[in-house]
Amino acid sequence: MKKLITFFAAAMTLLIVGGLTASADQLDAGIYNLACVDGGRYLNVYAGWDWDGVNVCVWDADGSPEQKFRLEDRGGHRYVLYPTSSDGRVLDANRGNSMSNPLQAGNNIDIWQTNDAPAQEWYIDDQGGGKYKIGLVSNFSLALTCDNPWGNGGNVSLQNYTGANNQLWYLKRVDGGNSDNIVDRYRQIAASVGNQNQSADTKWGPCGAFCIAYARTFLDNTTHYYWEYYWGAGAQWWYGGGNSADLASDYDVLMRAKSAIDNGKPAIIHVRNQWTDFHYVLAISYSGSGSNSGDFTILDPQDGQIKTLNSYYINWDKQIITF
Repeated sequence: MKKLITFFAAAMTLLIVGGLTASADQLDAGIYNLACVDGGRYLNVYAGWDWDGVNVCVWDADGSPEQKFRLEDRGGHRYVLYPTSSDGRVLDANRGNSMSNPLQAGNNIDIWQTNDAPAQEWYIDDQGGGKYKIGLVSNFSLALTCDNPWGNGGNVSLQNYTGANNQLWYLKRVDGGNSDNIVDRYRQIAASVGNQNQSADTKWGPCGAFCIAYARTFLDNTTHYYWEYYWGAGAQWWYGGGNSADLASDYDVLMRAKSAIDNGKPAIIHVRNQWTDFHYVLAISYSGSGSNSGDFTILDPQDGQIKTLNSYYINWDKQIITF
């Protein structure tokens, strides 16, 4: 059936939208998953069907095209969301049988050809904590809302904005861009989960288990801790849902990490430096072609800091864990 916009903190200006004042950050074009804060399920075009009026709901993350939306900048802080499962249709607030009908609370969300800008242009506003409100440009008090976030197929509609978690969304970039938003989200995760230097196991510490905890917190939108995955002085990949592989070359590791990030998921990489041959880091985004270690941004569980992968060497076993 059927993950983070880069928000460059350009000088903040004010934009009057639908009678309200909203902050106007610059948004990067690209392809994203939109996960409802309540429930963590992804905005989803039902079954990937492509015709006018196909319903939009939420569904468990599965990497399918109907869960990926291309953000297009229309200028003047107007954005249109194109599902990658469709040939040109966009996210739409359905007016019923006439475009003269009002846009109001209760309008269903579907996909439609681009013929009704007030119902199809969205303003995305940072609410803090990695959460975003998605409101109509034509009436910013009306927001994208998951009516039932707790099950697959939960409907999505337009409702008056209250700030509830079923009206807030995590935006996760899935086309590999090196996103400031992704980095900020992982900084928040590291602050919540902690790091190896703060644990009781600083020398032979559970770096891999911290990596799993970071990854699972990002993927589940629920805080996890390293001790959930750390038994017998080792990280238990299978308990965190990870799949371990030893590859043939550094390049193969980078391409496997790139593929995971393109699908909105981080990757754990076995690394070494001049002091140790046993450490794990979490690759969270990349820039450029992704063919060089310096292209990758990592979260280092040793100290919970954001770095580049070329802070280390990929270890001799070429081990990578993906989710």
